[in-house]
Amino acid sequence: MSDEVMVKLYQPTSNDVYEILKMHNANFKTQQKTAYYSSLIADASNPFWMVVNTQSGELLGYLATRINMQEDTITIVAMAESEKITGTLPLLLENTIKDAKKIKARSIITHTRESSTDVRKALIEVGFKESEFGKFKDGDNKFKYILNLKGGSKFLLNPNIRKHGQKRTNTKPLPKPVEGEYKIRDAKSKDIGAVTNMHNAFLAKKREESYFRNKIDAKDGSFLVATDSNGSVAGYIACRPERKAGFKGPYTRLNLVSIGVGKQYRGWGIAKGLISKIIERAKKFPNMEFIYGHVRGKNTSAIRLYKKMGFRLKKIGGYKDDKDDKYEFYLRLRLPSIKPYVVKYQDTIKWFTVGVLAHEAIHLVRNYE
Repeated sequence: MSDEVMVKLYQPTSNDVYEILKMHNANFKTQQKTAYYSSLIADASNPFWMVVNTQSGELLGYLATRINMQEDTITIVAMAESEKITGTLPLLLENTIKDAKKIKARSIITHTRESSTDVRKALIEVGFKESEFGKFKDGDNKFKYILNLKGGSKFLLNPNIRKHGQKRTNTKPLPKPVEGEYKIRDAKSKDIGAVTNMHNAFLAKKREESYFRNKIDAKDGSFLVATDSNGSVAGYIACRPERKAGFKGPYTRLNLVSIGVGKQYRGWGIAKGLISKIIERAKKFPNMEFIYGHVRGKNTSAIRLYKKMGFRLKKIGGYKDDKDDKYEFYLRLRLPSIKPYVVKYQDTIKWFTVGVLAHEAIHLVRNYE
């Protein structure tokens, strides 16, 4: 590695998934999705390291692992580095070996291709033993690597192992966000992990990442995030466009399905800003008639905000999970169009018109004397 490049190693968070996934799919034939790396990061017991350029913050390499409790091993599931620079792999491996020793793993194992010369060199350099292990489907030779560690014992007996869900340490530090400073933009793939975590932390009905991912490219939909001065997700709003039941054609209503703001960002006006932006966007769609959604009675702060922003609220029942009152909030954007009704009932209207014209024609030719 060049001495001119200053680097530092961090344990990644959900905000780093997008860049890690991009590097993975650029380096490996087997492509992955966000959920793959999100799950590895979410379990803090899995050693997972990334190395970044200290000045630019650019990702230069990463190494992801998964612990096998039954076999007392750590498997390196992916390791890669940027094409711009080499030499990060030994750094990543050395930190992973330190982690393995701390949690008293018996061994570290991995597999790679014969053509992955830089990876193979790095593994051998830090002490891994190489052996042939068959072939990949495309014919490239497959090699297995193992590093046996001294004094290994059962993971479950080790009190120092990080538990599932526990926060990672030594994660990439960010400066304190500037209070009250935020920007609103369209949600991107890299935001999905943070949005899902925020939703599940504050709302009773839990969601998978796929729920929000499907809303990024939804036609006529609105999915926005608010980011702080560091670019971290501070809040979000997700909507689903809908049609009148039984009707075809353009979307006429926007269902506000989820909105959330991180605790540290409350009082900044983020929720108001997100809702205002949604209203502004919805008005640009000529067929969008109203925005609506549902809120729990105990969420008094949200109810006050909706009322302040012009929404009407009415009680429509109760939630099944905790029996709390269920309210619908509703904001009319424009009067409903008769076009959907004309399209749906055009045959009926046509025959009714024919009937009226025929009736009038009879009156014209009939002699009433």
